[in-house]
Amino acid sequence: MNNYENDISEIIKNGNFSKMNEFCNNLGKEISPKISTSQLRNILDSVQKIHKYDKNEIQLLLPKFAYLAGKNSEFKHFLYPKLEIAIKKIENDKHFENFKKFVEAIYAYSYMHSEKKEKEKNRR
Repeated sequence: MNNYENDISEIIKNGNFSKMNEFCNNLGKEISPKISTSQLRNILDSVQKIHKYDKNEIQLLLPKFAYLAGKNSEFKHFLYPKLEIAIKKIENDKHFENFKKFVEAIYAYSYMHSEKKEKEKNRR
């Protein structure tokens, strides 16, 4: 088990949101120049469309994310493995709610670190 797998397990299974914030902030710094906010928004939208724990619907996220990984090697290398691990940890309603918060945090922190946001700020 790699280092981030333990962190993801702690976030999804135990709802450790302090760890989630630290993990997602670091991940956001890493992925923001590599993965567009619109790609991340597509991920977030796909997750938010699932309103309650449904094992089959959650498993169907993997092919959607695999498609994105096929289009973007940075996504494939930096984000897909983490999302895949997180999805495999989901076993009940609470885990799914923690997963949704995890994806929201990835989006939020990567947006915070994105160059697009900095460019918009400098225009004002």
